[in-house]
Amino acid sequence: MLSGPRLRQVALVARDCGQVAGELRRAFGWPPPFHDPGVGRFGLTNAVFAVGDTFVEVVAPGGGPWVIGGVRFAGEEG
Repeated sequence: MLSGPRLRQVALVARDCGQVAGELRRAFGWPPPFHDPGVGRFGLTNAVFAVGDTFVEVVAPGGGPWVIGGVRFAGEEG
């Protein structure tokens, strides 16, 4: 058994949340993700996959007045 810190969540920043979520589903055979409607107030869309006891989240710009730094960077730099 492993001990010590563990990775609880991984966040991937993308231009197109749906495209990346679909690619992850196909690649790993994951079921449909959860979409948190609350992130819309920050100008984001997301898809959250439960993978064992870890979460993999894809976030992307969704429009609106607030955009976090990582998503702004992805949009400007690609």
